[in-house]
Amino acid sequence: FCHHELPAHELLQRRTTDPNGDTVWRDSPLLTAAKAGGLALLDGIHRLPRGTLAGALATLCTDRSLPTLPDGSRLVSPRQWEQLCRSGLSPSQLRDRGVWRVHPSFRIIATAEPAAEERAAALAGAAGWLNDEVLPLFTWIRLVPPSDSELAQMFRLSDC
Repeated sequence: FCHHELPAHELLQRRTTDPNGDTVWRDSPLLTAAKAGGLALLDGIHRLPRGTLAGALATLCTDRSLPTLPDGSRLVSPRQWEQLCRSGLSPSQLRDRGVWRVHPSFRIIATAEPAAEERAAALAGAAGWLNDEVLPLFTWIRLVPPSDSELAQMFRLSDC
């Protein structure tokens, strides 16, 4: 899903054409998961250009909102949604105005690889993909690759 030419807006919405040939914005799987309460998997965030991840997702990860989407709509946190509903607007009125709630169950899992360049940059004190913009967005878990004997045991246990 993540690649080095992916623009930030395509993490959220993609421009496409409808059957009449008109340009429309379609929600990405990430945005669909945010609205529905699903799990979004961002595989390979190390491939994204610097600034893409933080630029597109910082407010979604930290505040559970996106003030402006490419199509002009916006996502609000569950707390903001409840405040808007208490102000007298119904959920259908909010959706008609392009306001959508980030579902409370929505989660993101992101995977990345510490490439040789990343390790070299870290040793040299340079910033790679894991930088001050990206660090606060997620809870990080480092997975050590299994040894050959651990892999063999996994295959034996899984009947592969």
